[in-house]
Amino acid sequence: MSEPTPPDAPAPDAPPQLLGSEDVSLDFRSGGYALLVALLLVAGVVAWRVQAIRSASHAAPSHEPSLEPCLVERETLVRAAERHGIPRLSQPRLVSREEAQTLKLGRRGKFLVSGDLVVGVGEGEAACAFPLRFLQWHEAIPHDLAGTPIVVCWSPLSGSAAAFERAPRGEEGQSLAPLSFVASGYLHDSGSLLVDEHQDPAQESLWSPLLARAVTGPAAAAGLTLKRVPLEVLRWEDWQRLQPKTRVLAHDPARIKLYKREPYRSYEGSDTLRFPVSPEPPAEGPGPKAPVLAVQAEGAWRVYPLPWLEARADAEGYVSVQQGERALRLRVWKNAPELPPAARVVEPEGLLSLRAYWFAWHAARPEDATLGIQAP
Repeated sequence: MSEPTPPDAPAPDAPPQLLGSEDVSLDFRSGGYALLVALLLVAGVVAWRVQAIRSASHAAPSHEPSLEPCLVERETLVRAAERHGIPRLSQPRLVSREEAQTLKLGRRGKFLVSGDLVVGVGEGEAACAFPLRFLQWHEAIPHDLAGTPIVVCWSPLSGSAAAFERAPRGEEGQSLAPLSFVASGYLHDSGSLLVDEHQDPAQESLWSPLLARAVTGPAAAAGLTLKRVPLEVLRWEDWQRLQPKTRVLAHDPARIKLYKREPYRSYEGSDTLRFPVSPEPPAEGPGPKAPVLAVQAEGAWRVYPLPWLEARADAEGYVSVQQGERALRLRVWKNAPELPPAARVVEPEGLLSLRAYWFAWHAARPEDATLGIQAP
């Protein structure tokens, strides 16, 4: 059951109020002039918001999280949407794999098809799949993973998935009380930031899923970090084969129209970045929105562009690479032509891996942006 929509929030089937998320075709014979004026006004608001964050040297407004201290470049910190404009699921409903096979989105349309991408966490009876079709609208969903409160995140503009324990870690590694994380509407390097909700907004902080730490506010001042939860971004067909006892995040019936839409398709189909990013990736190498799998082994990260892995995979979909002293074996799954491939590390087990667009990983962690393979 979803949380009731606030009085000032959009209707249940309205998309997240992410500025610039969809292309608009102007027809001047049917009100195009008015729409053009409105778009120019929106552009002015975006510029004002970006400038306001860049030049802020005082406390944030009472309805906004604290931006002091700010541990990231203000030039790449943008408020792209109102917090209440991103629908939330405070009490997500889970269904069995068998029930998921029978569900439909409205009168037509399957709940899940074999090629749909899901974010999978947990193993055995604790396994759970979060379809990207739903995550792209909510961005952050709370979950209980075998008794541990976690949050599962997806950033549509940076193509990145993450999951964390909701109890942050102090500078000495001690576990603190769990926090309530939701999508903030803020972006850093075009990647979504979380906010820890408090009754007093001055106590709220912004958190970066890619950096796994607080980047503004009291939590940033205290040096708080987040403990990652291992996850996979796979096709539904492959995840359920890997975890046959998996449960699945069910849709919110009040937002069926929402889930049928693909608001980021035009964005995903171009290399254009709509918000500031620094540093940008080099011109040579993967395209800025090439999906990559970043893998940590022996204390070091290496980045594997998924299209390059797909090109190097053998007939059964396997690729062997050397990462430092470690020999890695990855499994690659081809997808529908309009969707990127999926991949996971199969040997050795237990390595931390993260998926994101190349530009997002390079901007967030330039020191960890070494490519693990050469272009095919």
